[in-house]
Amino acid sequence: MKDNDSVLLEEAYGQVQEGIFDRLKKASSEVKARVGGTGQQIKGSLKKGTGKAIGGVLGKLGSETGAKIGKEISDTGIAQKAAASQKVVDAGKDTYIASKVKDIVNDLKVFGSMDSRDTEQKLSVELEKLLRKYL
Repeated sequence: MKDNDSVLLEEAYGQVQEGIFDRLKKASSEVKARVGGTGQQIKGSLKKGTGKAIGGVLGKLGSETGAKIGKEISDTGIAQKAAASQKVVDAGKDTYIASKVKDIVNDLKVFGSMDSRDTEQKLSVELEKLLRKYL
């Protein structure tokens, strides 16, 4: 039979390990979102520049249709870049919310406030709604 100190040490080690893995998962999801968003931002910027170049050249040559097409390409690039930027922001918020909800639930477990898995899930849903409301 293990003594109380050994049990406490095992629990503490488990919590430290869990915290390290949570942080690694959080960091990897943030990097993934930023890299994906950055690629789309670059593509959007390229479309914007290409559209301006096409529209400018064809507009100077007197082609109204060419100028219109260039503007449409440019507008598409601007929209793509804005959507990618928002995707990065949203991914950061999602990661932050998930991390904070998990931290709060884990803290309440330590205090013995979680009486069942059902209570834990209900609390998680309510905390997520509350954080999303203010972020």
